[in-house]
Amino acid sequence: MADWLRHNAYMHYLTCLAVEAENASEAMGKVDAFLERYLDVAFDWYVIGGRWSGLCGGEDYVCAGERRSVFDDIVERASKAQTEHFNQIRQNLVGPDPRVPVGDGFPIQPSEGSDEHTAWVERVWEGYSNSSRMFNRLLNETKLGGTEEYYMIGYYLKEMADLIRGGFQTHSYFYDTVADSNQTQQLYERVTENPQQQWIVVVDLHN
Repeated sequence: MADWLRHNAYMHYLTCLAVEAENASEAMGKVDAFLERYLDVAFDWYVIGGRWSGLCGGEDYVCAGERRSVFDDIVERASKAQTEHFNQIRQNLVGPDPRVPVGDGFPIQPSEGSDEHTAWVERVWEGYSNSSRMFNRLLNETKLGGTEEYYMIGYYLKEMADLIRGGFQTHSYFYDTVADSNQTQQLYERVTENPQQQWIVVVDLHN
């Protein structure tokens, strides 16, 4: 797992926000205006850059029309982190999946190939197995009362729903504030038409 995600172990979450602006100052202002809508909903405070300060080639923001390779790299990495989070949630519902790397996106993992890593992988898979069994028990419940033990299953279902619906959340990693989407297609359509106005701003969310 990339070092740039390790800080997530401490309740800090990287988010790369796409905005349309004439310059960096306006881009950051639009990020502030967007995040005000989610204060105390998706996070309790935030800072531009923060633990990921300088991620965009030494800056906390990047314009597609000025440094396209840096822009594309940030979007790709944020999208990959989003996919990793999707697979974490999915395996907690359906169990371990050998098609995807075990534990991708987790905040801390031992060096691959070590005895510690092997033991860690086994713990991760055991966690997925136990959680998925609980999810299947929940599907057999016929009444709502007495289901407090399924609290984490409810959390996983909400996280999955938020990812599918594309709404902004703590674990969005990438979000297009212009299109209100966690997907990149509309961003790159705008990049093709007018790259000078397309910006990514890196934000450190705390929750």
